[in-house]
Amino acid sequence: MSEAGLGPKLVFQSEIFRIEHFFTGRPLSIWEMRNPVIVKKVVEELFNFHTKSGASEAIDAIRPRVTSRMGVEIAIEEWGPASIERIASIRQKLNAQDAGHRKILSTLNRLCETYLKDGYQSVLRSCIPAGQVVLTHNDCQENNILLSQGDSANKICLIDYEYGMWNPRMYDLANYLNEMCCDNAYPAGTGVAHFLENWATEEEIVNITRLYYQLEKGENAVWSLDDEECQQRVRSVKQCMVLNCFYWSVWSIMMLTQEEETDPDIYYWEFIESKCDMHQMCVEKFGIGQI
Repeated sequence: MSEAGLGPKLVFQSEIFRIEHFFTGRPLSIWEMRNPVIVKKVVEELFNFHTKSGASEAIDAIRPRVTSRMGVEIAIEEWGPASIERIASIRQKLNAQDAGHRKILSTLNRLCETYLKDGYQSVLRSCIPAGQVVLTHNDCQENNILLSQGDSANKICLIDYEYGMWNPRMYDLANYLNEMCCDNAYPAGTGVAHFLENWATEEEIVNITRLYYQLEKGENAVWSLDDEECQQRVRSVKQCMVLNCFYWSVWSIMMLTQEEETDPDIYYWEFIESKCDMHQMCVEKFGIGQI
């Protein structure tokens, strides 16, 4: 990524740490993420990462995309079943007489009712769009998008590619849209909060899809929602918004340490609640993903 100019320049790396060139900038806020100028720049950065960085070719040589599972497939086929088992184990450690433990139980119940009911894998598999698979950033949230404050005014820099995975082409756009209503640097409580009133509008979903499409096809490409391909691109983004919410929900369960399983004050529980709320928004707004 460093050599491709897609993040801070890598100065040194060892097995223990790495040193990167300092980028004079700051993370976005979720309230800036829908700014049309920023949206356009983020789409350009993502498109360049997907198609021009050389990252896909480098990873393809190590983990060929034709034989590797996509990130969303890993979440559905591996993390989903593993989360069901772990939730059962966590429940055994909780005391329903304890207020904090009741909070955890409520969140676990919500997660199971939202995502982990019978047939959930079939529903989620049906949401995986057909078409091109690319190496995705996979974590396009405000803290991983830096806005320059130096000489290169308004330059966007994506950082933290650690969750990069093969995924459907529209997945990073969907992740970005979902993150518009998730504050991962909230200055109170557990440090995370979500605001459904900041949910992406239909116009914003169409616009971000159009921007990517025109980068791919050329600036003179005709974009029309009467065109079947354009319709499918928008639907693919919406399907990926469903998949992205599921991914981060079960990721939260997989990331818990044993000590955290009974701690009501860690951010994972609020994080799961946000993804369940967002999934319901997808079902209501798009008519897809109902489990």
